[in-house]
Amino acid sequence: MLEFSTSDRVHWDTDRLGVTFVAYDSGKVITCHVSRAAIDDNLDYTTPGTILDKARAQFEELTEQVRARVAARAFEADGSIRIKTGDWR
Repeated sequence: MLEFSTSDRVHWDTDRLGVTFVAYDSGKVITCHVSRAAIDDNLDYTTPGTILDKARAQFEELTEQVRARVAARAFEADGSIRIKTGDWR
């Protein structure tokens, strides 16, 4: 069963220029990264604040994308999930 950290645990990743959070799949930790471009192109911008604020406010949309990538077994070589704008479903 796939579970997620809470929205307040989402943080900005300056190295990858996006947000990062953690999912747990049967106890296994999966690092999840969503690029800024994916956030810019796909999330509702009526939420005020920074990119991080928007990602936290719309955390369910992010987790839906991660669920789809995990179901498709679309992991990166390091076992993480990375969502770019073209990956959004």
